[in-house]
Amino acid sequence: MMRWEMVVGSCPECDADINFRVEPREGQKITCPNCDAYLVVIGLHPIELDWVFEDEQFAIGEEEFDI
Repeated sequence: MMRWEMVVGSCPECDADINFRVEPREGQKITCPNCDAYLVVIGLHPIELDWVFEDEQFAIGEEEFDI
């Protein structure tokens, strides 16, 4: 049985340590417990976190617009 060691990443918004109690995976989205920034795991060795950027769109009638 493999033993998992806790891994720590750093929030790019507030620089707080973020502890992973289970093995993180690339693309995993998390929220910083300190500043509530919405983050995504972009690297595993070492753990790298970045902000989640989603295309912001809104619709008026049947047309969609990018912000």
